Amino acid sequence: MIISAIVAVAVGVTPVEYSNAPQTVKFDEKKIAAQVGPYAQSVRKDGSTQVHGFDRLGRAYNLNITANGHVTGQVGSWDVTFDVTDAA
Repeated sequence: MIISAIVAVAVGVTPVEYSNAPQTVKFDEKKIAAQVGPYAQSVRKDGSTQVHGFDRLGRAYNLNITANGHVTGQVGSWDVTFDVTDAA
């Protein structure tokens, strides 16, 4: 999984439609990294990845990404939840 792509979806840089149907997100890794900006990440004892930073609007975000791709967290006052997988 590309962490910057997950952050981009969470903060709205790479918008997706609200849907239960799977969606493919295509991105240029360098462009997404520039739009997302810096963030910090760490791996917890349970294998999940914790990512935090500030989006381009200055809102703080804090995301938890489990090993199986379930993402939960907060972006500003919004709660976000979605699942990710690598494309085949």
